[in-house]
Amino acid sequence: MATITLKNVPRKIHLNIKKRAEKNHRSINGEIISCLERILGLCEEEADSILTKAEIAQKGLKFVVTQKEVQEAKIEGRK
Repeated sequence: MATITLKNVPRKIHLNIKKRAEKNHRSINGEIISCLERILGLCEEEADSILTKAEIAQKGLKFVVTQKEVQEAKIEGRK
């Protein structure tokens, strides 16, 4: 793995990356790598696209999965 150091990052960009990292449950470093992978076409699918597909799939179910249940499943899966 290589190491890259960014200097003179504008505050607006730093705050935006920090918010995205928190939203996606990643470190700032992880979020930057994810952004670079997406921009460079190295990632398979963006999270928003996956969520849209999940919402469409959920509409076909005979039961409802609540946001709380999704969050609990995420937490359980990270253990």
